[in-house]
Amino acid sequence: MKDFKEILQLIGGDNHAPGGGSAAAYCGALGASTLRKVVVKTVKKLEKSSEDKVNRLDDLIDLNDASSILSEVDDLIEGFLDAGSLDEINLSHLIEGYINPCEDLEERQLKAAAAPAKVKLLAEKGIELVGRIKALSSKIFESDIVTAEALFLAALEGARANGLINLKGSVTKNESFKKKQELFNSFDTNGQLKIWALDGDNRQELAGKAVGENTLKEVALLVDDFIDVSGGSKPIFAVVSAKISKDSNAYVRGLERACSKVGMDMKHVDVNTEEEFLQAVDTFNKDSKVVGILPLQPLPAEFDQRKIALTLDENKDVDAMGAKYGRGTMVPATALAVMEILNYYQIDLKGKMALVVGRSSVIGEPVSKLLLDADATVATVHSKSKVEDVKALIKLADIIVLARGSYQWLKADVSFAGKVIVDVAINFNQEGNMGGDLDPSTVKGLPLKYTPVPGGVGSVTTSMILRNAMRRWRDLHFPLNMVE
Repeated sequence: MKDFKEILQLIGGDNHAPGGGSAAAYCGALGASTLRKVVVKTVKKLEKSSEDKVNRLDDLIDLNDASSILSEVDDLIEGFLDAGSLDEINLSHLIEGYINPCEDLEERQLKAAAAPAKVKLLAEKGIELVGRIKALSSKIFESDIVTAEALFLAALEGARANGLINLKGSVTKNESFKKKQELFNSFDTNGQLKIWALDGDNRQELAGKAVGENTLKEVALLVDDFIDVSGGSKPIFAVVSAKISKDSNAYVRGLERACSKVGMDMKHVDVNTEEEFLQAVDTFNKDSKVVGILPLQPLPAEFDQRKIALTLDENKDVDAMGAKYGRGTMVPATALAVMEILNYYQIDLKGKMALVVGRSSVIGEPVSKLLLDADATVATVHSKSKVEDVKALIKLADIIVLARGSYQWLKADVSFAGKVIVDVAINFNQEGNMGGDLDPSTVKGLPLKYTPVPGGVGSVTTSMILRNAMRRWRDLHFPLNMVE
């Protein structure tokens, strides 16, 4: 193993190798060593005083976790050093291939990208460990933690840049730069290709459009079944609104487009009084061609929501308005949309810590139950939860479902590495800009997955409403063929 001075001389010399990839690796090793000092001192402090060991996370992180972090940091240091040596060897091999053209140039390019890819993954792990130890360590180590974090981020950016450069020419000219990014992100820490990729900012948007379109394919098949058994009649989706606003009218047009895509007809009635509203619901209840009824929210304050919910035919209550009053078995469409996104993007829930921010009857409560049914460990926080508890649980959570309804209140940091954030909220700031609960500007460069607003959960909710309608129709007419 070279000493540090020798490494600096080699990197600073006029040789092609070692190059930027090795520099990124040794930068990561320096970050891990800096973090190790913090962890060692933190472990000693926790061993001396049991009173200090878990105050910050209310007994959720203890001495065993700090000791585990120390072991992981030691592995990081070795990993970064190995990657630095590997980069030097593979880069030299690649340069030879450029100087003396050879048939295995593409293989050499892939090998040359393997070490930077390993550095990227190790740096992501380092960022995760920074977040974990930050919750346990004393304020006196804050500067060391900031330094370690900065070194990991530098290693991450340097590794990505070098890996992509080393892959130059390994994709054909007509393929996009994104393809090269996906290829680079498909290495594991052993230099083997794997089948997942984050986008160029080292994050992945869990876009809702593809999820919604996939769901509508199922709906379209069920619509075809309806048409077959009804002698050619199309199913009808009904919307009842009161004194509709401009924003709500735009939502109705979106529903009309979705219905048109799957071959459904849609009827929309806008009324002025509660009596007219109840009459419209009753009419649609009695129409056998109507498979679903959506009372458009929010309703005027003077309307009796309970009375309207209980008037709905529970088999046509597609957004589970009656669930709040103990009636019906449908699940609110937004809660289903959250689960559909997680399922579509193959997010493993079993045994994972899931935090639901919000406890409303249409989102928080049903999402929590669905996550429990998927074998996640679920915690819920709400407006009456202590701020310190919310912060602690956010740090612990693998999956966060945001439904608080406050414009971009959640700011991501390095402790968010590896998390999945599903942002259900739709908020507007004073300038009229739409946004969710998560501030997307704070996730740049962080290895996490999240749903954008707009373009995330809202894009899926409409398709889930239609699916609720058609699945319930199917279950009533073909009970032996239910496939939930």
